[in-house]
Amino acid sequence: MTVAKIREKQSRKGFKPGQSNNPSGRPYRSRNKSTLALETLLEGEGEAITRKTIENALNGDMTAIKLCIEMLIPLRKDGPICFDLTEMKSADDSAKAMASILRTLANGDITPNEASSVSRIIEAYRKTLETAELEDRLEALEQKV
Repeated sequence: MTVAKIREKQSRKGFKPGQSNNPSGRPYRSRNKSTLALETLLEGEGEAITRKTIENALNGDMTAIKLCIEMLIPLRKDGPICFDLTEMKSADDSAKAMASILRTLANGDITPNEASSVSRIIEAYRKTLETAELEDRLEALEQKV
């Protein structure tokens, strides 16, 4: 749920932005007691633990190897995608671009998450083109007057 939707929902319930209905609640950015206790226990030991994990990895401990590899090469969350997309010269072309995305998704060339991400980008670009077109039309009208 987006922040705007949460705020809208709260305003319907009588909440005001920035005001809690539990003023004595948890302070902003406070941390869990268990997290603080763990940090206290590990304080100053990070380097030794890291060194021991590396030694275990070098001795063939598969769990330690996995930890080291994950630190060196983090999992990739997304990557570039390649497909044909209709050029957008005006806001009206966004329908054609969306059709290209749907066609590519239906063919199995991109995932639904990738299609969603590209759709959001196209929508933002459409709004930009639409705003530019409206500015041009307004400027033309102002010059006529």
